[in-house]
Amino acid sequence: MFSVAWSPLLPNVFASTSDDSTIRVWDVQQGTGISLTGHRDKTRAIAWNSELPHLLFSGSWDSTIRMWDIREKTLLHTATEHHADVYCLSYHPDRPFMYASCSRDTSIRFWTIENALSASFVLISWLPVLVKTLSYLLA
Repeated sequence: MFSVAWSPLLPNVFASTSDDSTIRVWDVQQGTGISLTGHRDKTRAIAWNSELPHLLFSGSWDSTIRMWDIREKTLLHTATEHHADVYCLSYHPDRPFMYASCSRDTSIRFWTIENALSASFVLISWLPVLVKTLSYLLA
């Protein structure tokens, strides 16, 4: 396992990422879990939706972000706008359908789910990130 995230809406449920390219969703109270497959490389980033308990997002070294419905164990959408490993996903605290992602492609991208029922995941903007060395920043 690489990272874990507790569901903000489902008590006792968390999701995990791993090197085997799967996402796993665990219910610690019931002692059960499901596996979500679709990524083609290691999974790293994980984020729940803070308003719809069944929506889960994952990011991978395959450069994609995927939106899952954990009730049906199905892939709803794949975003392919990153050009390298996706490291992190985070939802906006006041706008539950807005997300940010960062990648080894040196970008931070902002996303919105235009309509969660139609499973669209739209890039609204992106910012290139300039990578600087620590010694330069401390100088």
